[in-house]
Amino acid sequence: HDSYSPNVSALKISGTAAENLPYDAIYARSVLDATGHSRRLVEFDQEFTPGYQAAYGILAKVKSHPFPLDEMLFMDWSDTHLDNSPQWKEINRRIPTFLYVMPFDEQTIFLEETSLVARPALDFDDLKEKLDIRLAHLGVEVLDVEEVEYCLIPMGG
Repeated sequence: HDSYSPNVSALKISGTAAENLPYDAIYARSVLDATGHSRRLVEFDQEFTPGYQAAYGILAKVKSHPFPLDEMLFMDWSDTHLDNSPQWKEINRRIPTFLYVMPFDEQTIFLEETSLVARPALDFDDLKEKLDIRLAHLGVEVLDVEEVEYCLIPMGG
């Protein structure tokens, strides 16, 4: 196929990639751009700002915790811990966060508050505050923070 049709997309090839090819475009029913946030294969007519996954996590010694030792908690989206904080409840309605939990023993646990994707990224201080509110709601008293994790991943889209 060597011309435009409504059922076909064209991927134009230029630069060093095109030097040794006998054609300057590839035609296909679908073209998947998997280059992520950099958008290297696509020219846009508008400014593009990638979304970001942001997370704040701690490996902590705690007095105790309510989590089973033989399970990891994956993406707990509950927000009842914010019921007494209308400001945070509203922020969480617009930009929800979730909790990851990985217990090692009765007093050692990894806890992480994560925003799946937001533009702009959620601030680490906000994620820390939301984690603190969540832990207080769960009755988890942090005795010592052994490690802190700051995570920021461009998500594309």
